[in-house]
Amino acid sequence: MQVSLIGFDLKSGNSYITVPYFINYLCRTKNSSKLVYNHCNRFFFIDNMSNEKYHLGMIITAKDQRSFLKFRESSNDFVIKKEKLEGKDKLLEFNFFVINKKTNKGIYTHYFQSCSIRELGAIFKAYYYPLQTALKTKRFKESPSKGVIAQVERLKRSISDYFKGRLKFAIMVRDEDLKNILATLKEIKNVEVVVDAVKPSLIRPGVPLTDKARSVTQKFTIAKDWPVYDLIEDVVELSNMGPVKRGKVLGINNDDKKETVDFSKAPKNFGTFDYDELAEKLDDLHTSQFYTSAIFNDLIAVIESKANKGIF
Repeated sequence: MQVSLIGFDLKSGNSYITVPYFINYLCRTKNSSKLVYNHCNRFFFIDNMSNEKYHLGMIITAKDQRSFLKFRESSNDFVIKKEKLEGKDKLLEFNFFVINKKTNKGIYTHYFQSCSIRELGAIFKAYYYPLQTALKTKRFKESPSKGVIAQVERLKRSISDYFKGRLKFAIMVRDEDLKNILATLKEIKNVEVVVDAVKPSLIRPGVPLTDKARSVTQKFTIAKDWPVYDLIEDVVELSNMGPVKRGKVLGINNDDKKETVDFSKAPKNFGTFDYDELAEKLDDLHTSQFYTSAIFNDLIAVIESKANKGIF
């Protein structure tokens, strides 16, 4: 079984709750935390101290099942056998991620039926917004005498404005993957592209245009209720235009949540690993020292490879 490497980009819309602030909060309060999802127990691990350049993370999903099935060939026939787990043992799935501390861009491991890249984004958001609310409440309680009702309301609005902003989690894909990703959205709200362009004022007869190009952002707002399937080919065609360096699509997914999809001249899925080889590296790993796993070295090597230069 192949394990895909998927890129993502993490951005905070608030200047106080920056991504480094948020990651530090996660490391202090949410490392080894437990989440219940779809009858499964997921355990979230994150570390920002063991590596100077990267945040390291791991998600372990413990399945709520006591037995599993095996399949083998026997005397020109196939036999299905049931095996039962012993004691408190549980089947598990694993996912690892690495985030560049300077750019807040990262890479994530995913294989069939494991925690999806979208679920990673949902986990981050499930921790971000309660933090945002808690900071608002704390600031209000620490404020001096509230005075009359009008002053209280003004204070609440001021604090709300100070901490407002969304956590944006974008999946990074190449344009050939873009069609499949967009097909999972129920609505596309806008498309934004960054292109290399030359200002007319910079053009001079006989003067080379080297280093004269500037990145220009162009945003296209999509009319409400425009069918996604009518837009996909247009967006893919736009992404293939020569001057386009990168772009992003803001849409609504099937959970009625906003979702951002980044596309660039990046590798299709940044490569694959073999599941069995990764599982071998996990054997006898203690979660209290998850950051020592050799898998992180593999992920960092992919990020720092020549093929991915400038992407992460």
